[in-house]
Amino acid sequence: MLSKSDNLNIIKRVYNSLKSSVVSHHFVAGERLNIETLAEELRVSITPVRETLLRLVAEGLIINVPKMGFFMRTLSEADIRDLYEMNHILTAWSISQLISDKVPGLVLGMPELVALHKKLSLAISRQMRQLPIRPVRFLNTAHDVRVILKLLSGSKT
Repeated sequence: MLSKSDNLNIIKRVYNSLKSSVVSHHFVAGERLNIETLAEELRVSITPVRETLLRLVAEGLIINVPKMGFFMRTLSEADIRDLYEMNHILTAWSISQLISDKVPGLVLGMPELVALHKKLSLAISRQMRQLPIRPVRFLNTAHDVRVILKLLSGSKT
C-alpha cells in the first residue's frame, strides 16, 4: 500500500503532466479527454486522473459535460476578440514606451513606429467590428510590429 506522501506525489505528477499537456495544446480544441486512456498513458489509476481533470475544470482550462465527460475548451468569438484586444493593448503599450524613450538606447519618435502604431490601431478597430472574425489583416500588422520591435531592441530571437 502506498503512503500518503506517495499518493500526493502521484497526484502532483498527474496534475503537472495533464496541465502541461492542456496548456501546450497537446489535445485538440473540443477533444474528449478519456480518463481511462490518460490513466493508462500516465501509468496510474483513474482516481488521480479524475481528480486532476476536476481541478482543471475548476481552473477553467477544460470543461466537464455531465454524462459525457471532460473536453478541451474551444475558444468562443468573445474569447478570440479578448485575445486580439489584449495583444493590441500590450503591443500599443510597448510601442508607446519606445516612442516616449522609456526604453534606453533607442531613437526617439521613430516615424516607422508611429506609423505602425496607427496601422495596428486601425487594424484592431476594423477587426473588432467584423463578423465573423478575419484575423489575417490584424495578424500581418501585429507581425510587422513585432519584427520592428525585435530589430530595435537588438533581440536575436
